[in-house]
This record gives sequence, C-alpha cells and structure tokens, in this order.
Amino acid sequence: MTTRPWPIPPTDGLLIHHVSDTHFGYRSWSYGEGDGMQDDMLDNLVPAADVFVHTGDIVDGEADHLAHAREDAYALRWLHRAARGAPSLWAMGNHDVRERRLHTRAEWERIYRRPANTFVDVQGVRLVTFAVDDFTGTSTPWVVPAATW
Repeated sequence: MTTRPWPIPPTDGLLIHHVSDTHFGYRSWSYGEGDGMQDDMLDNLVPAADVFVHTGDIVDGEADHLAHAREDAYALRWLHRAARGAPSLWAMGNHDVRERRLHTRAEWERIYRRPANTFVDVQGVRLVTFAVDDFTGTSTPWVVPAATW
C-alpha cells in the first residue's frame, strides 16, 4: 500500500507543481530527502507540470556562513531539475535570507539569479511572487515596500 498521492490523473487544465519549505541544509538528511523527492519526479512518479512553483524557505540558512554556498548550490541544481524545463517561479522565504551576512532581497536575487518580485504567465494564468527588501532578525517585521505593491 502506498501513501503517495500519485499517479496523478491527466488534466485538461493547468497543472502546477507546488513545493514549499524544503529547508535544504536544515539537517544532514535534508539533502537525501531532496534527492528522494527529485528521484520521484525524474522517474515520472510525479507528472511533469505546466509550471513549477517553490514558495519559499528553499534553504534553511544555517548560521554557519560556509554552509550557505553548499545549500545554495544544491538548491539551484534541485530547482532547475525539478522544473524539468517548465516555467518556474521561486519565492524568497525568511530562512533563505535570515542568517546571511547580507539579509536582503538583492543578495537573494544575486545568488538565485532571478528577481524576487516577478511573475510567470502560463496558459492565461499569471502567478506572482514578491519579497520584502530585507530581513534583519527574527523579531523584525517584514514590510513589503510601497513600490512592490
């Protein structure tokens, strides 16, 4: 008996593959868990989607600054492979920036080589993501700048 919700039946509509809070780097096993998810996708246990969306906390942002490069390299490879050539949209989460030396949207955009405030149009549907400009700690409120709205 499987607990997995696939195979997903074919659809005539828009198929969105939505992932969130992968927290790559949170524990040593998070990379193995990510590899397992990706194996399921690449083995077509999860059907190819019309659009791939990751809604934040891609990495965990360990306090160890040397670990950031490892987290980001893994995450970038994972995100590109998970999209399987479909358009993709990635949101910046608080864990993606909170432990960085620069806690900014601009730094996230530099690392992930795409804007945090952006959109993708697929089959007449517009998916939008936006981010705050910076995050300076766990008690500081996130404020979306007026220009973003």
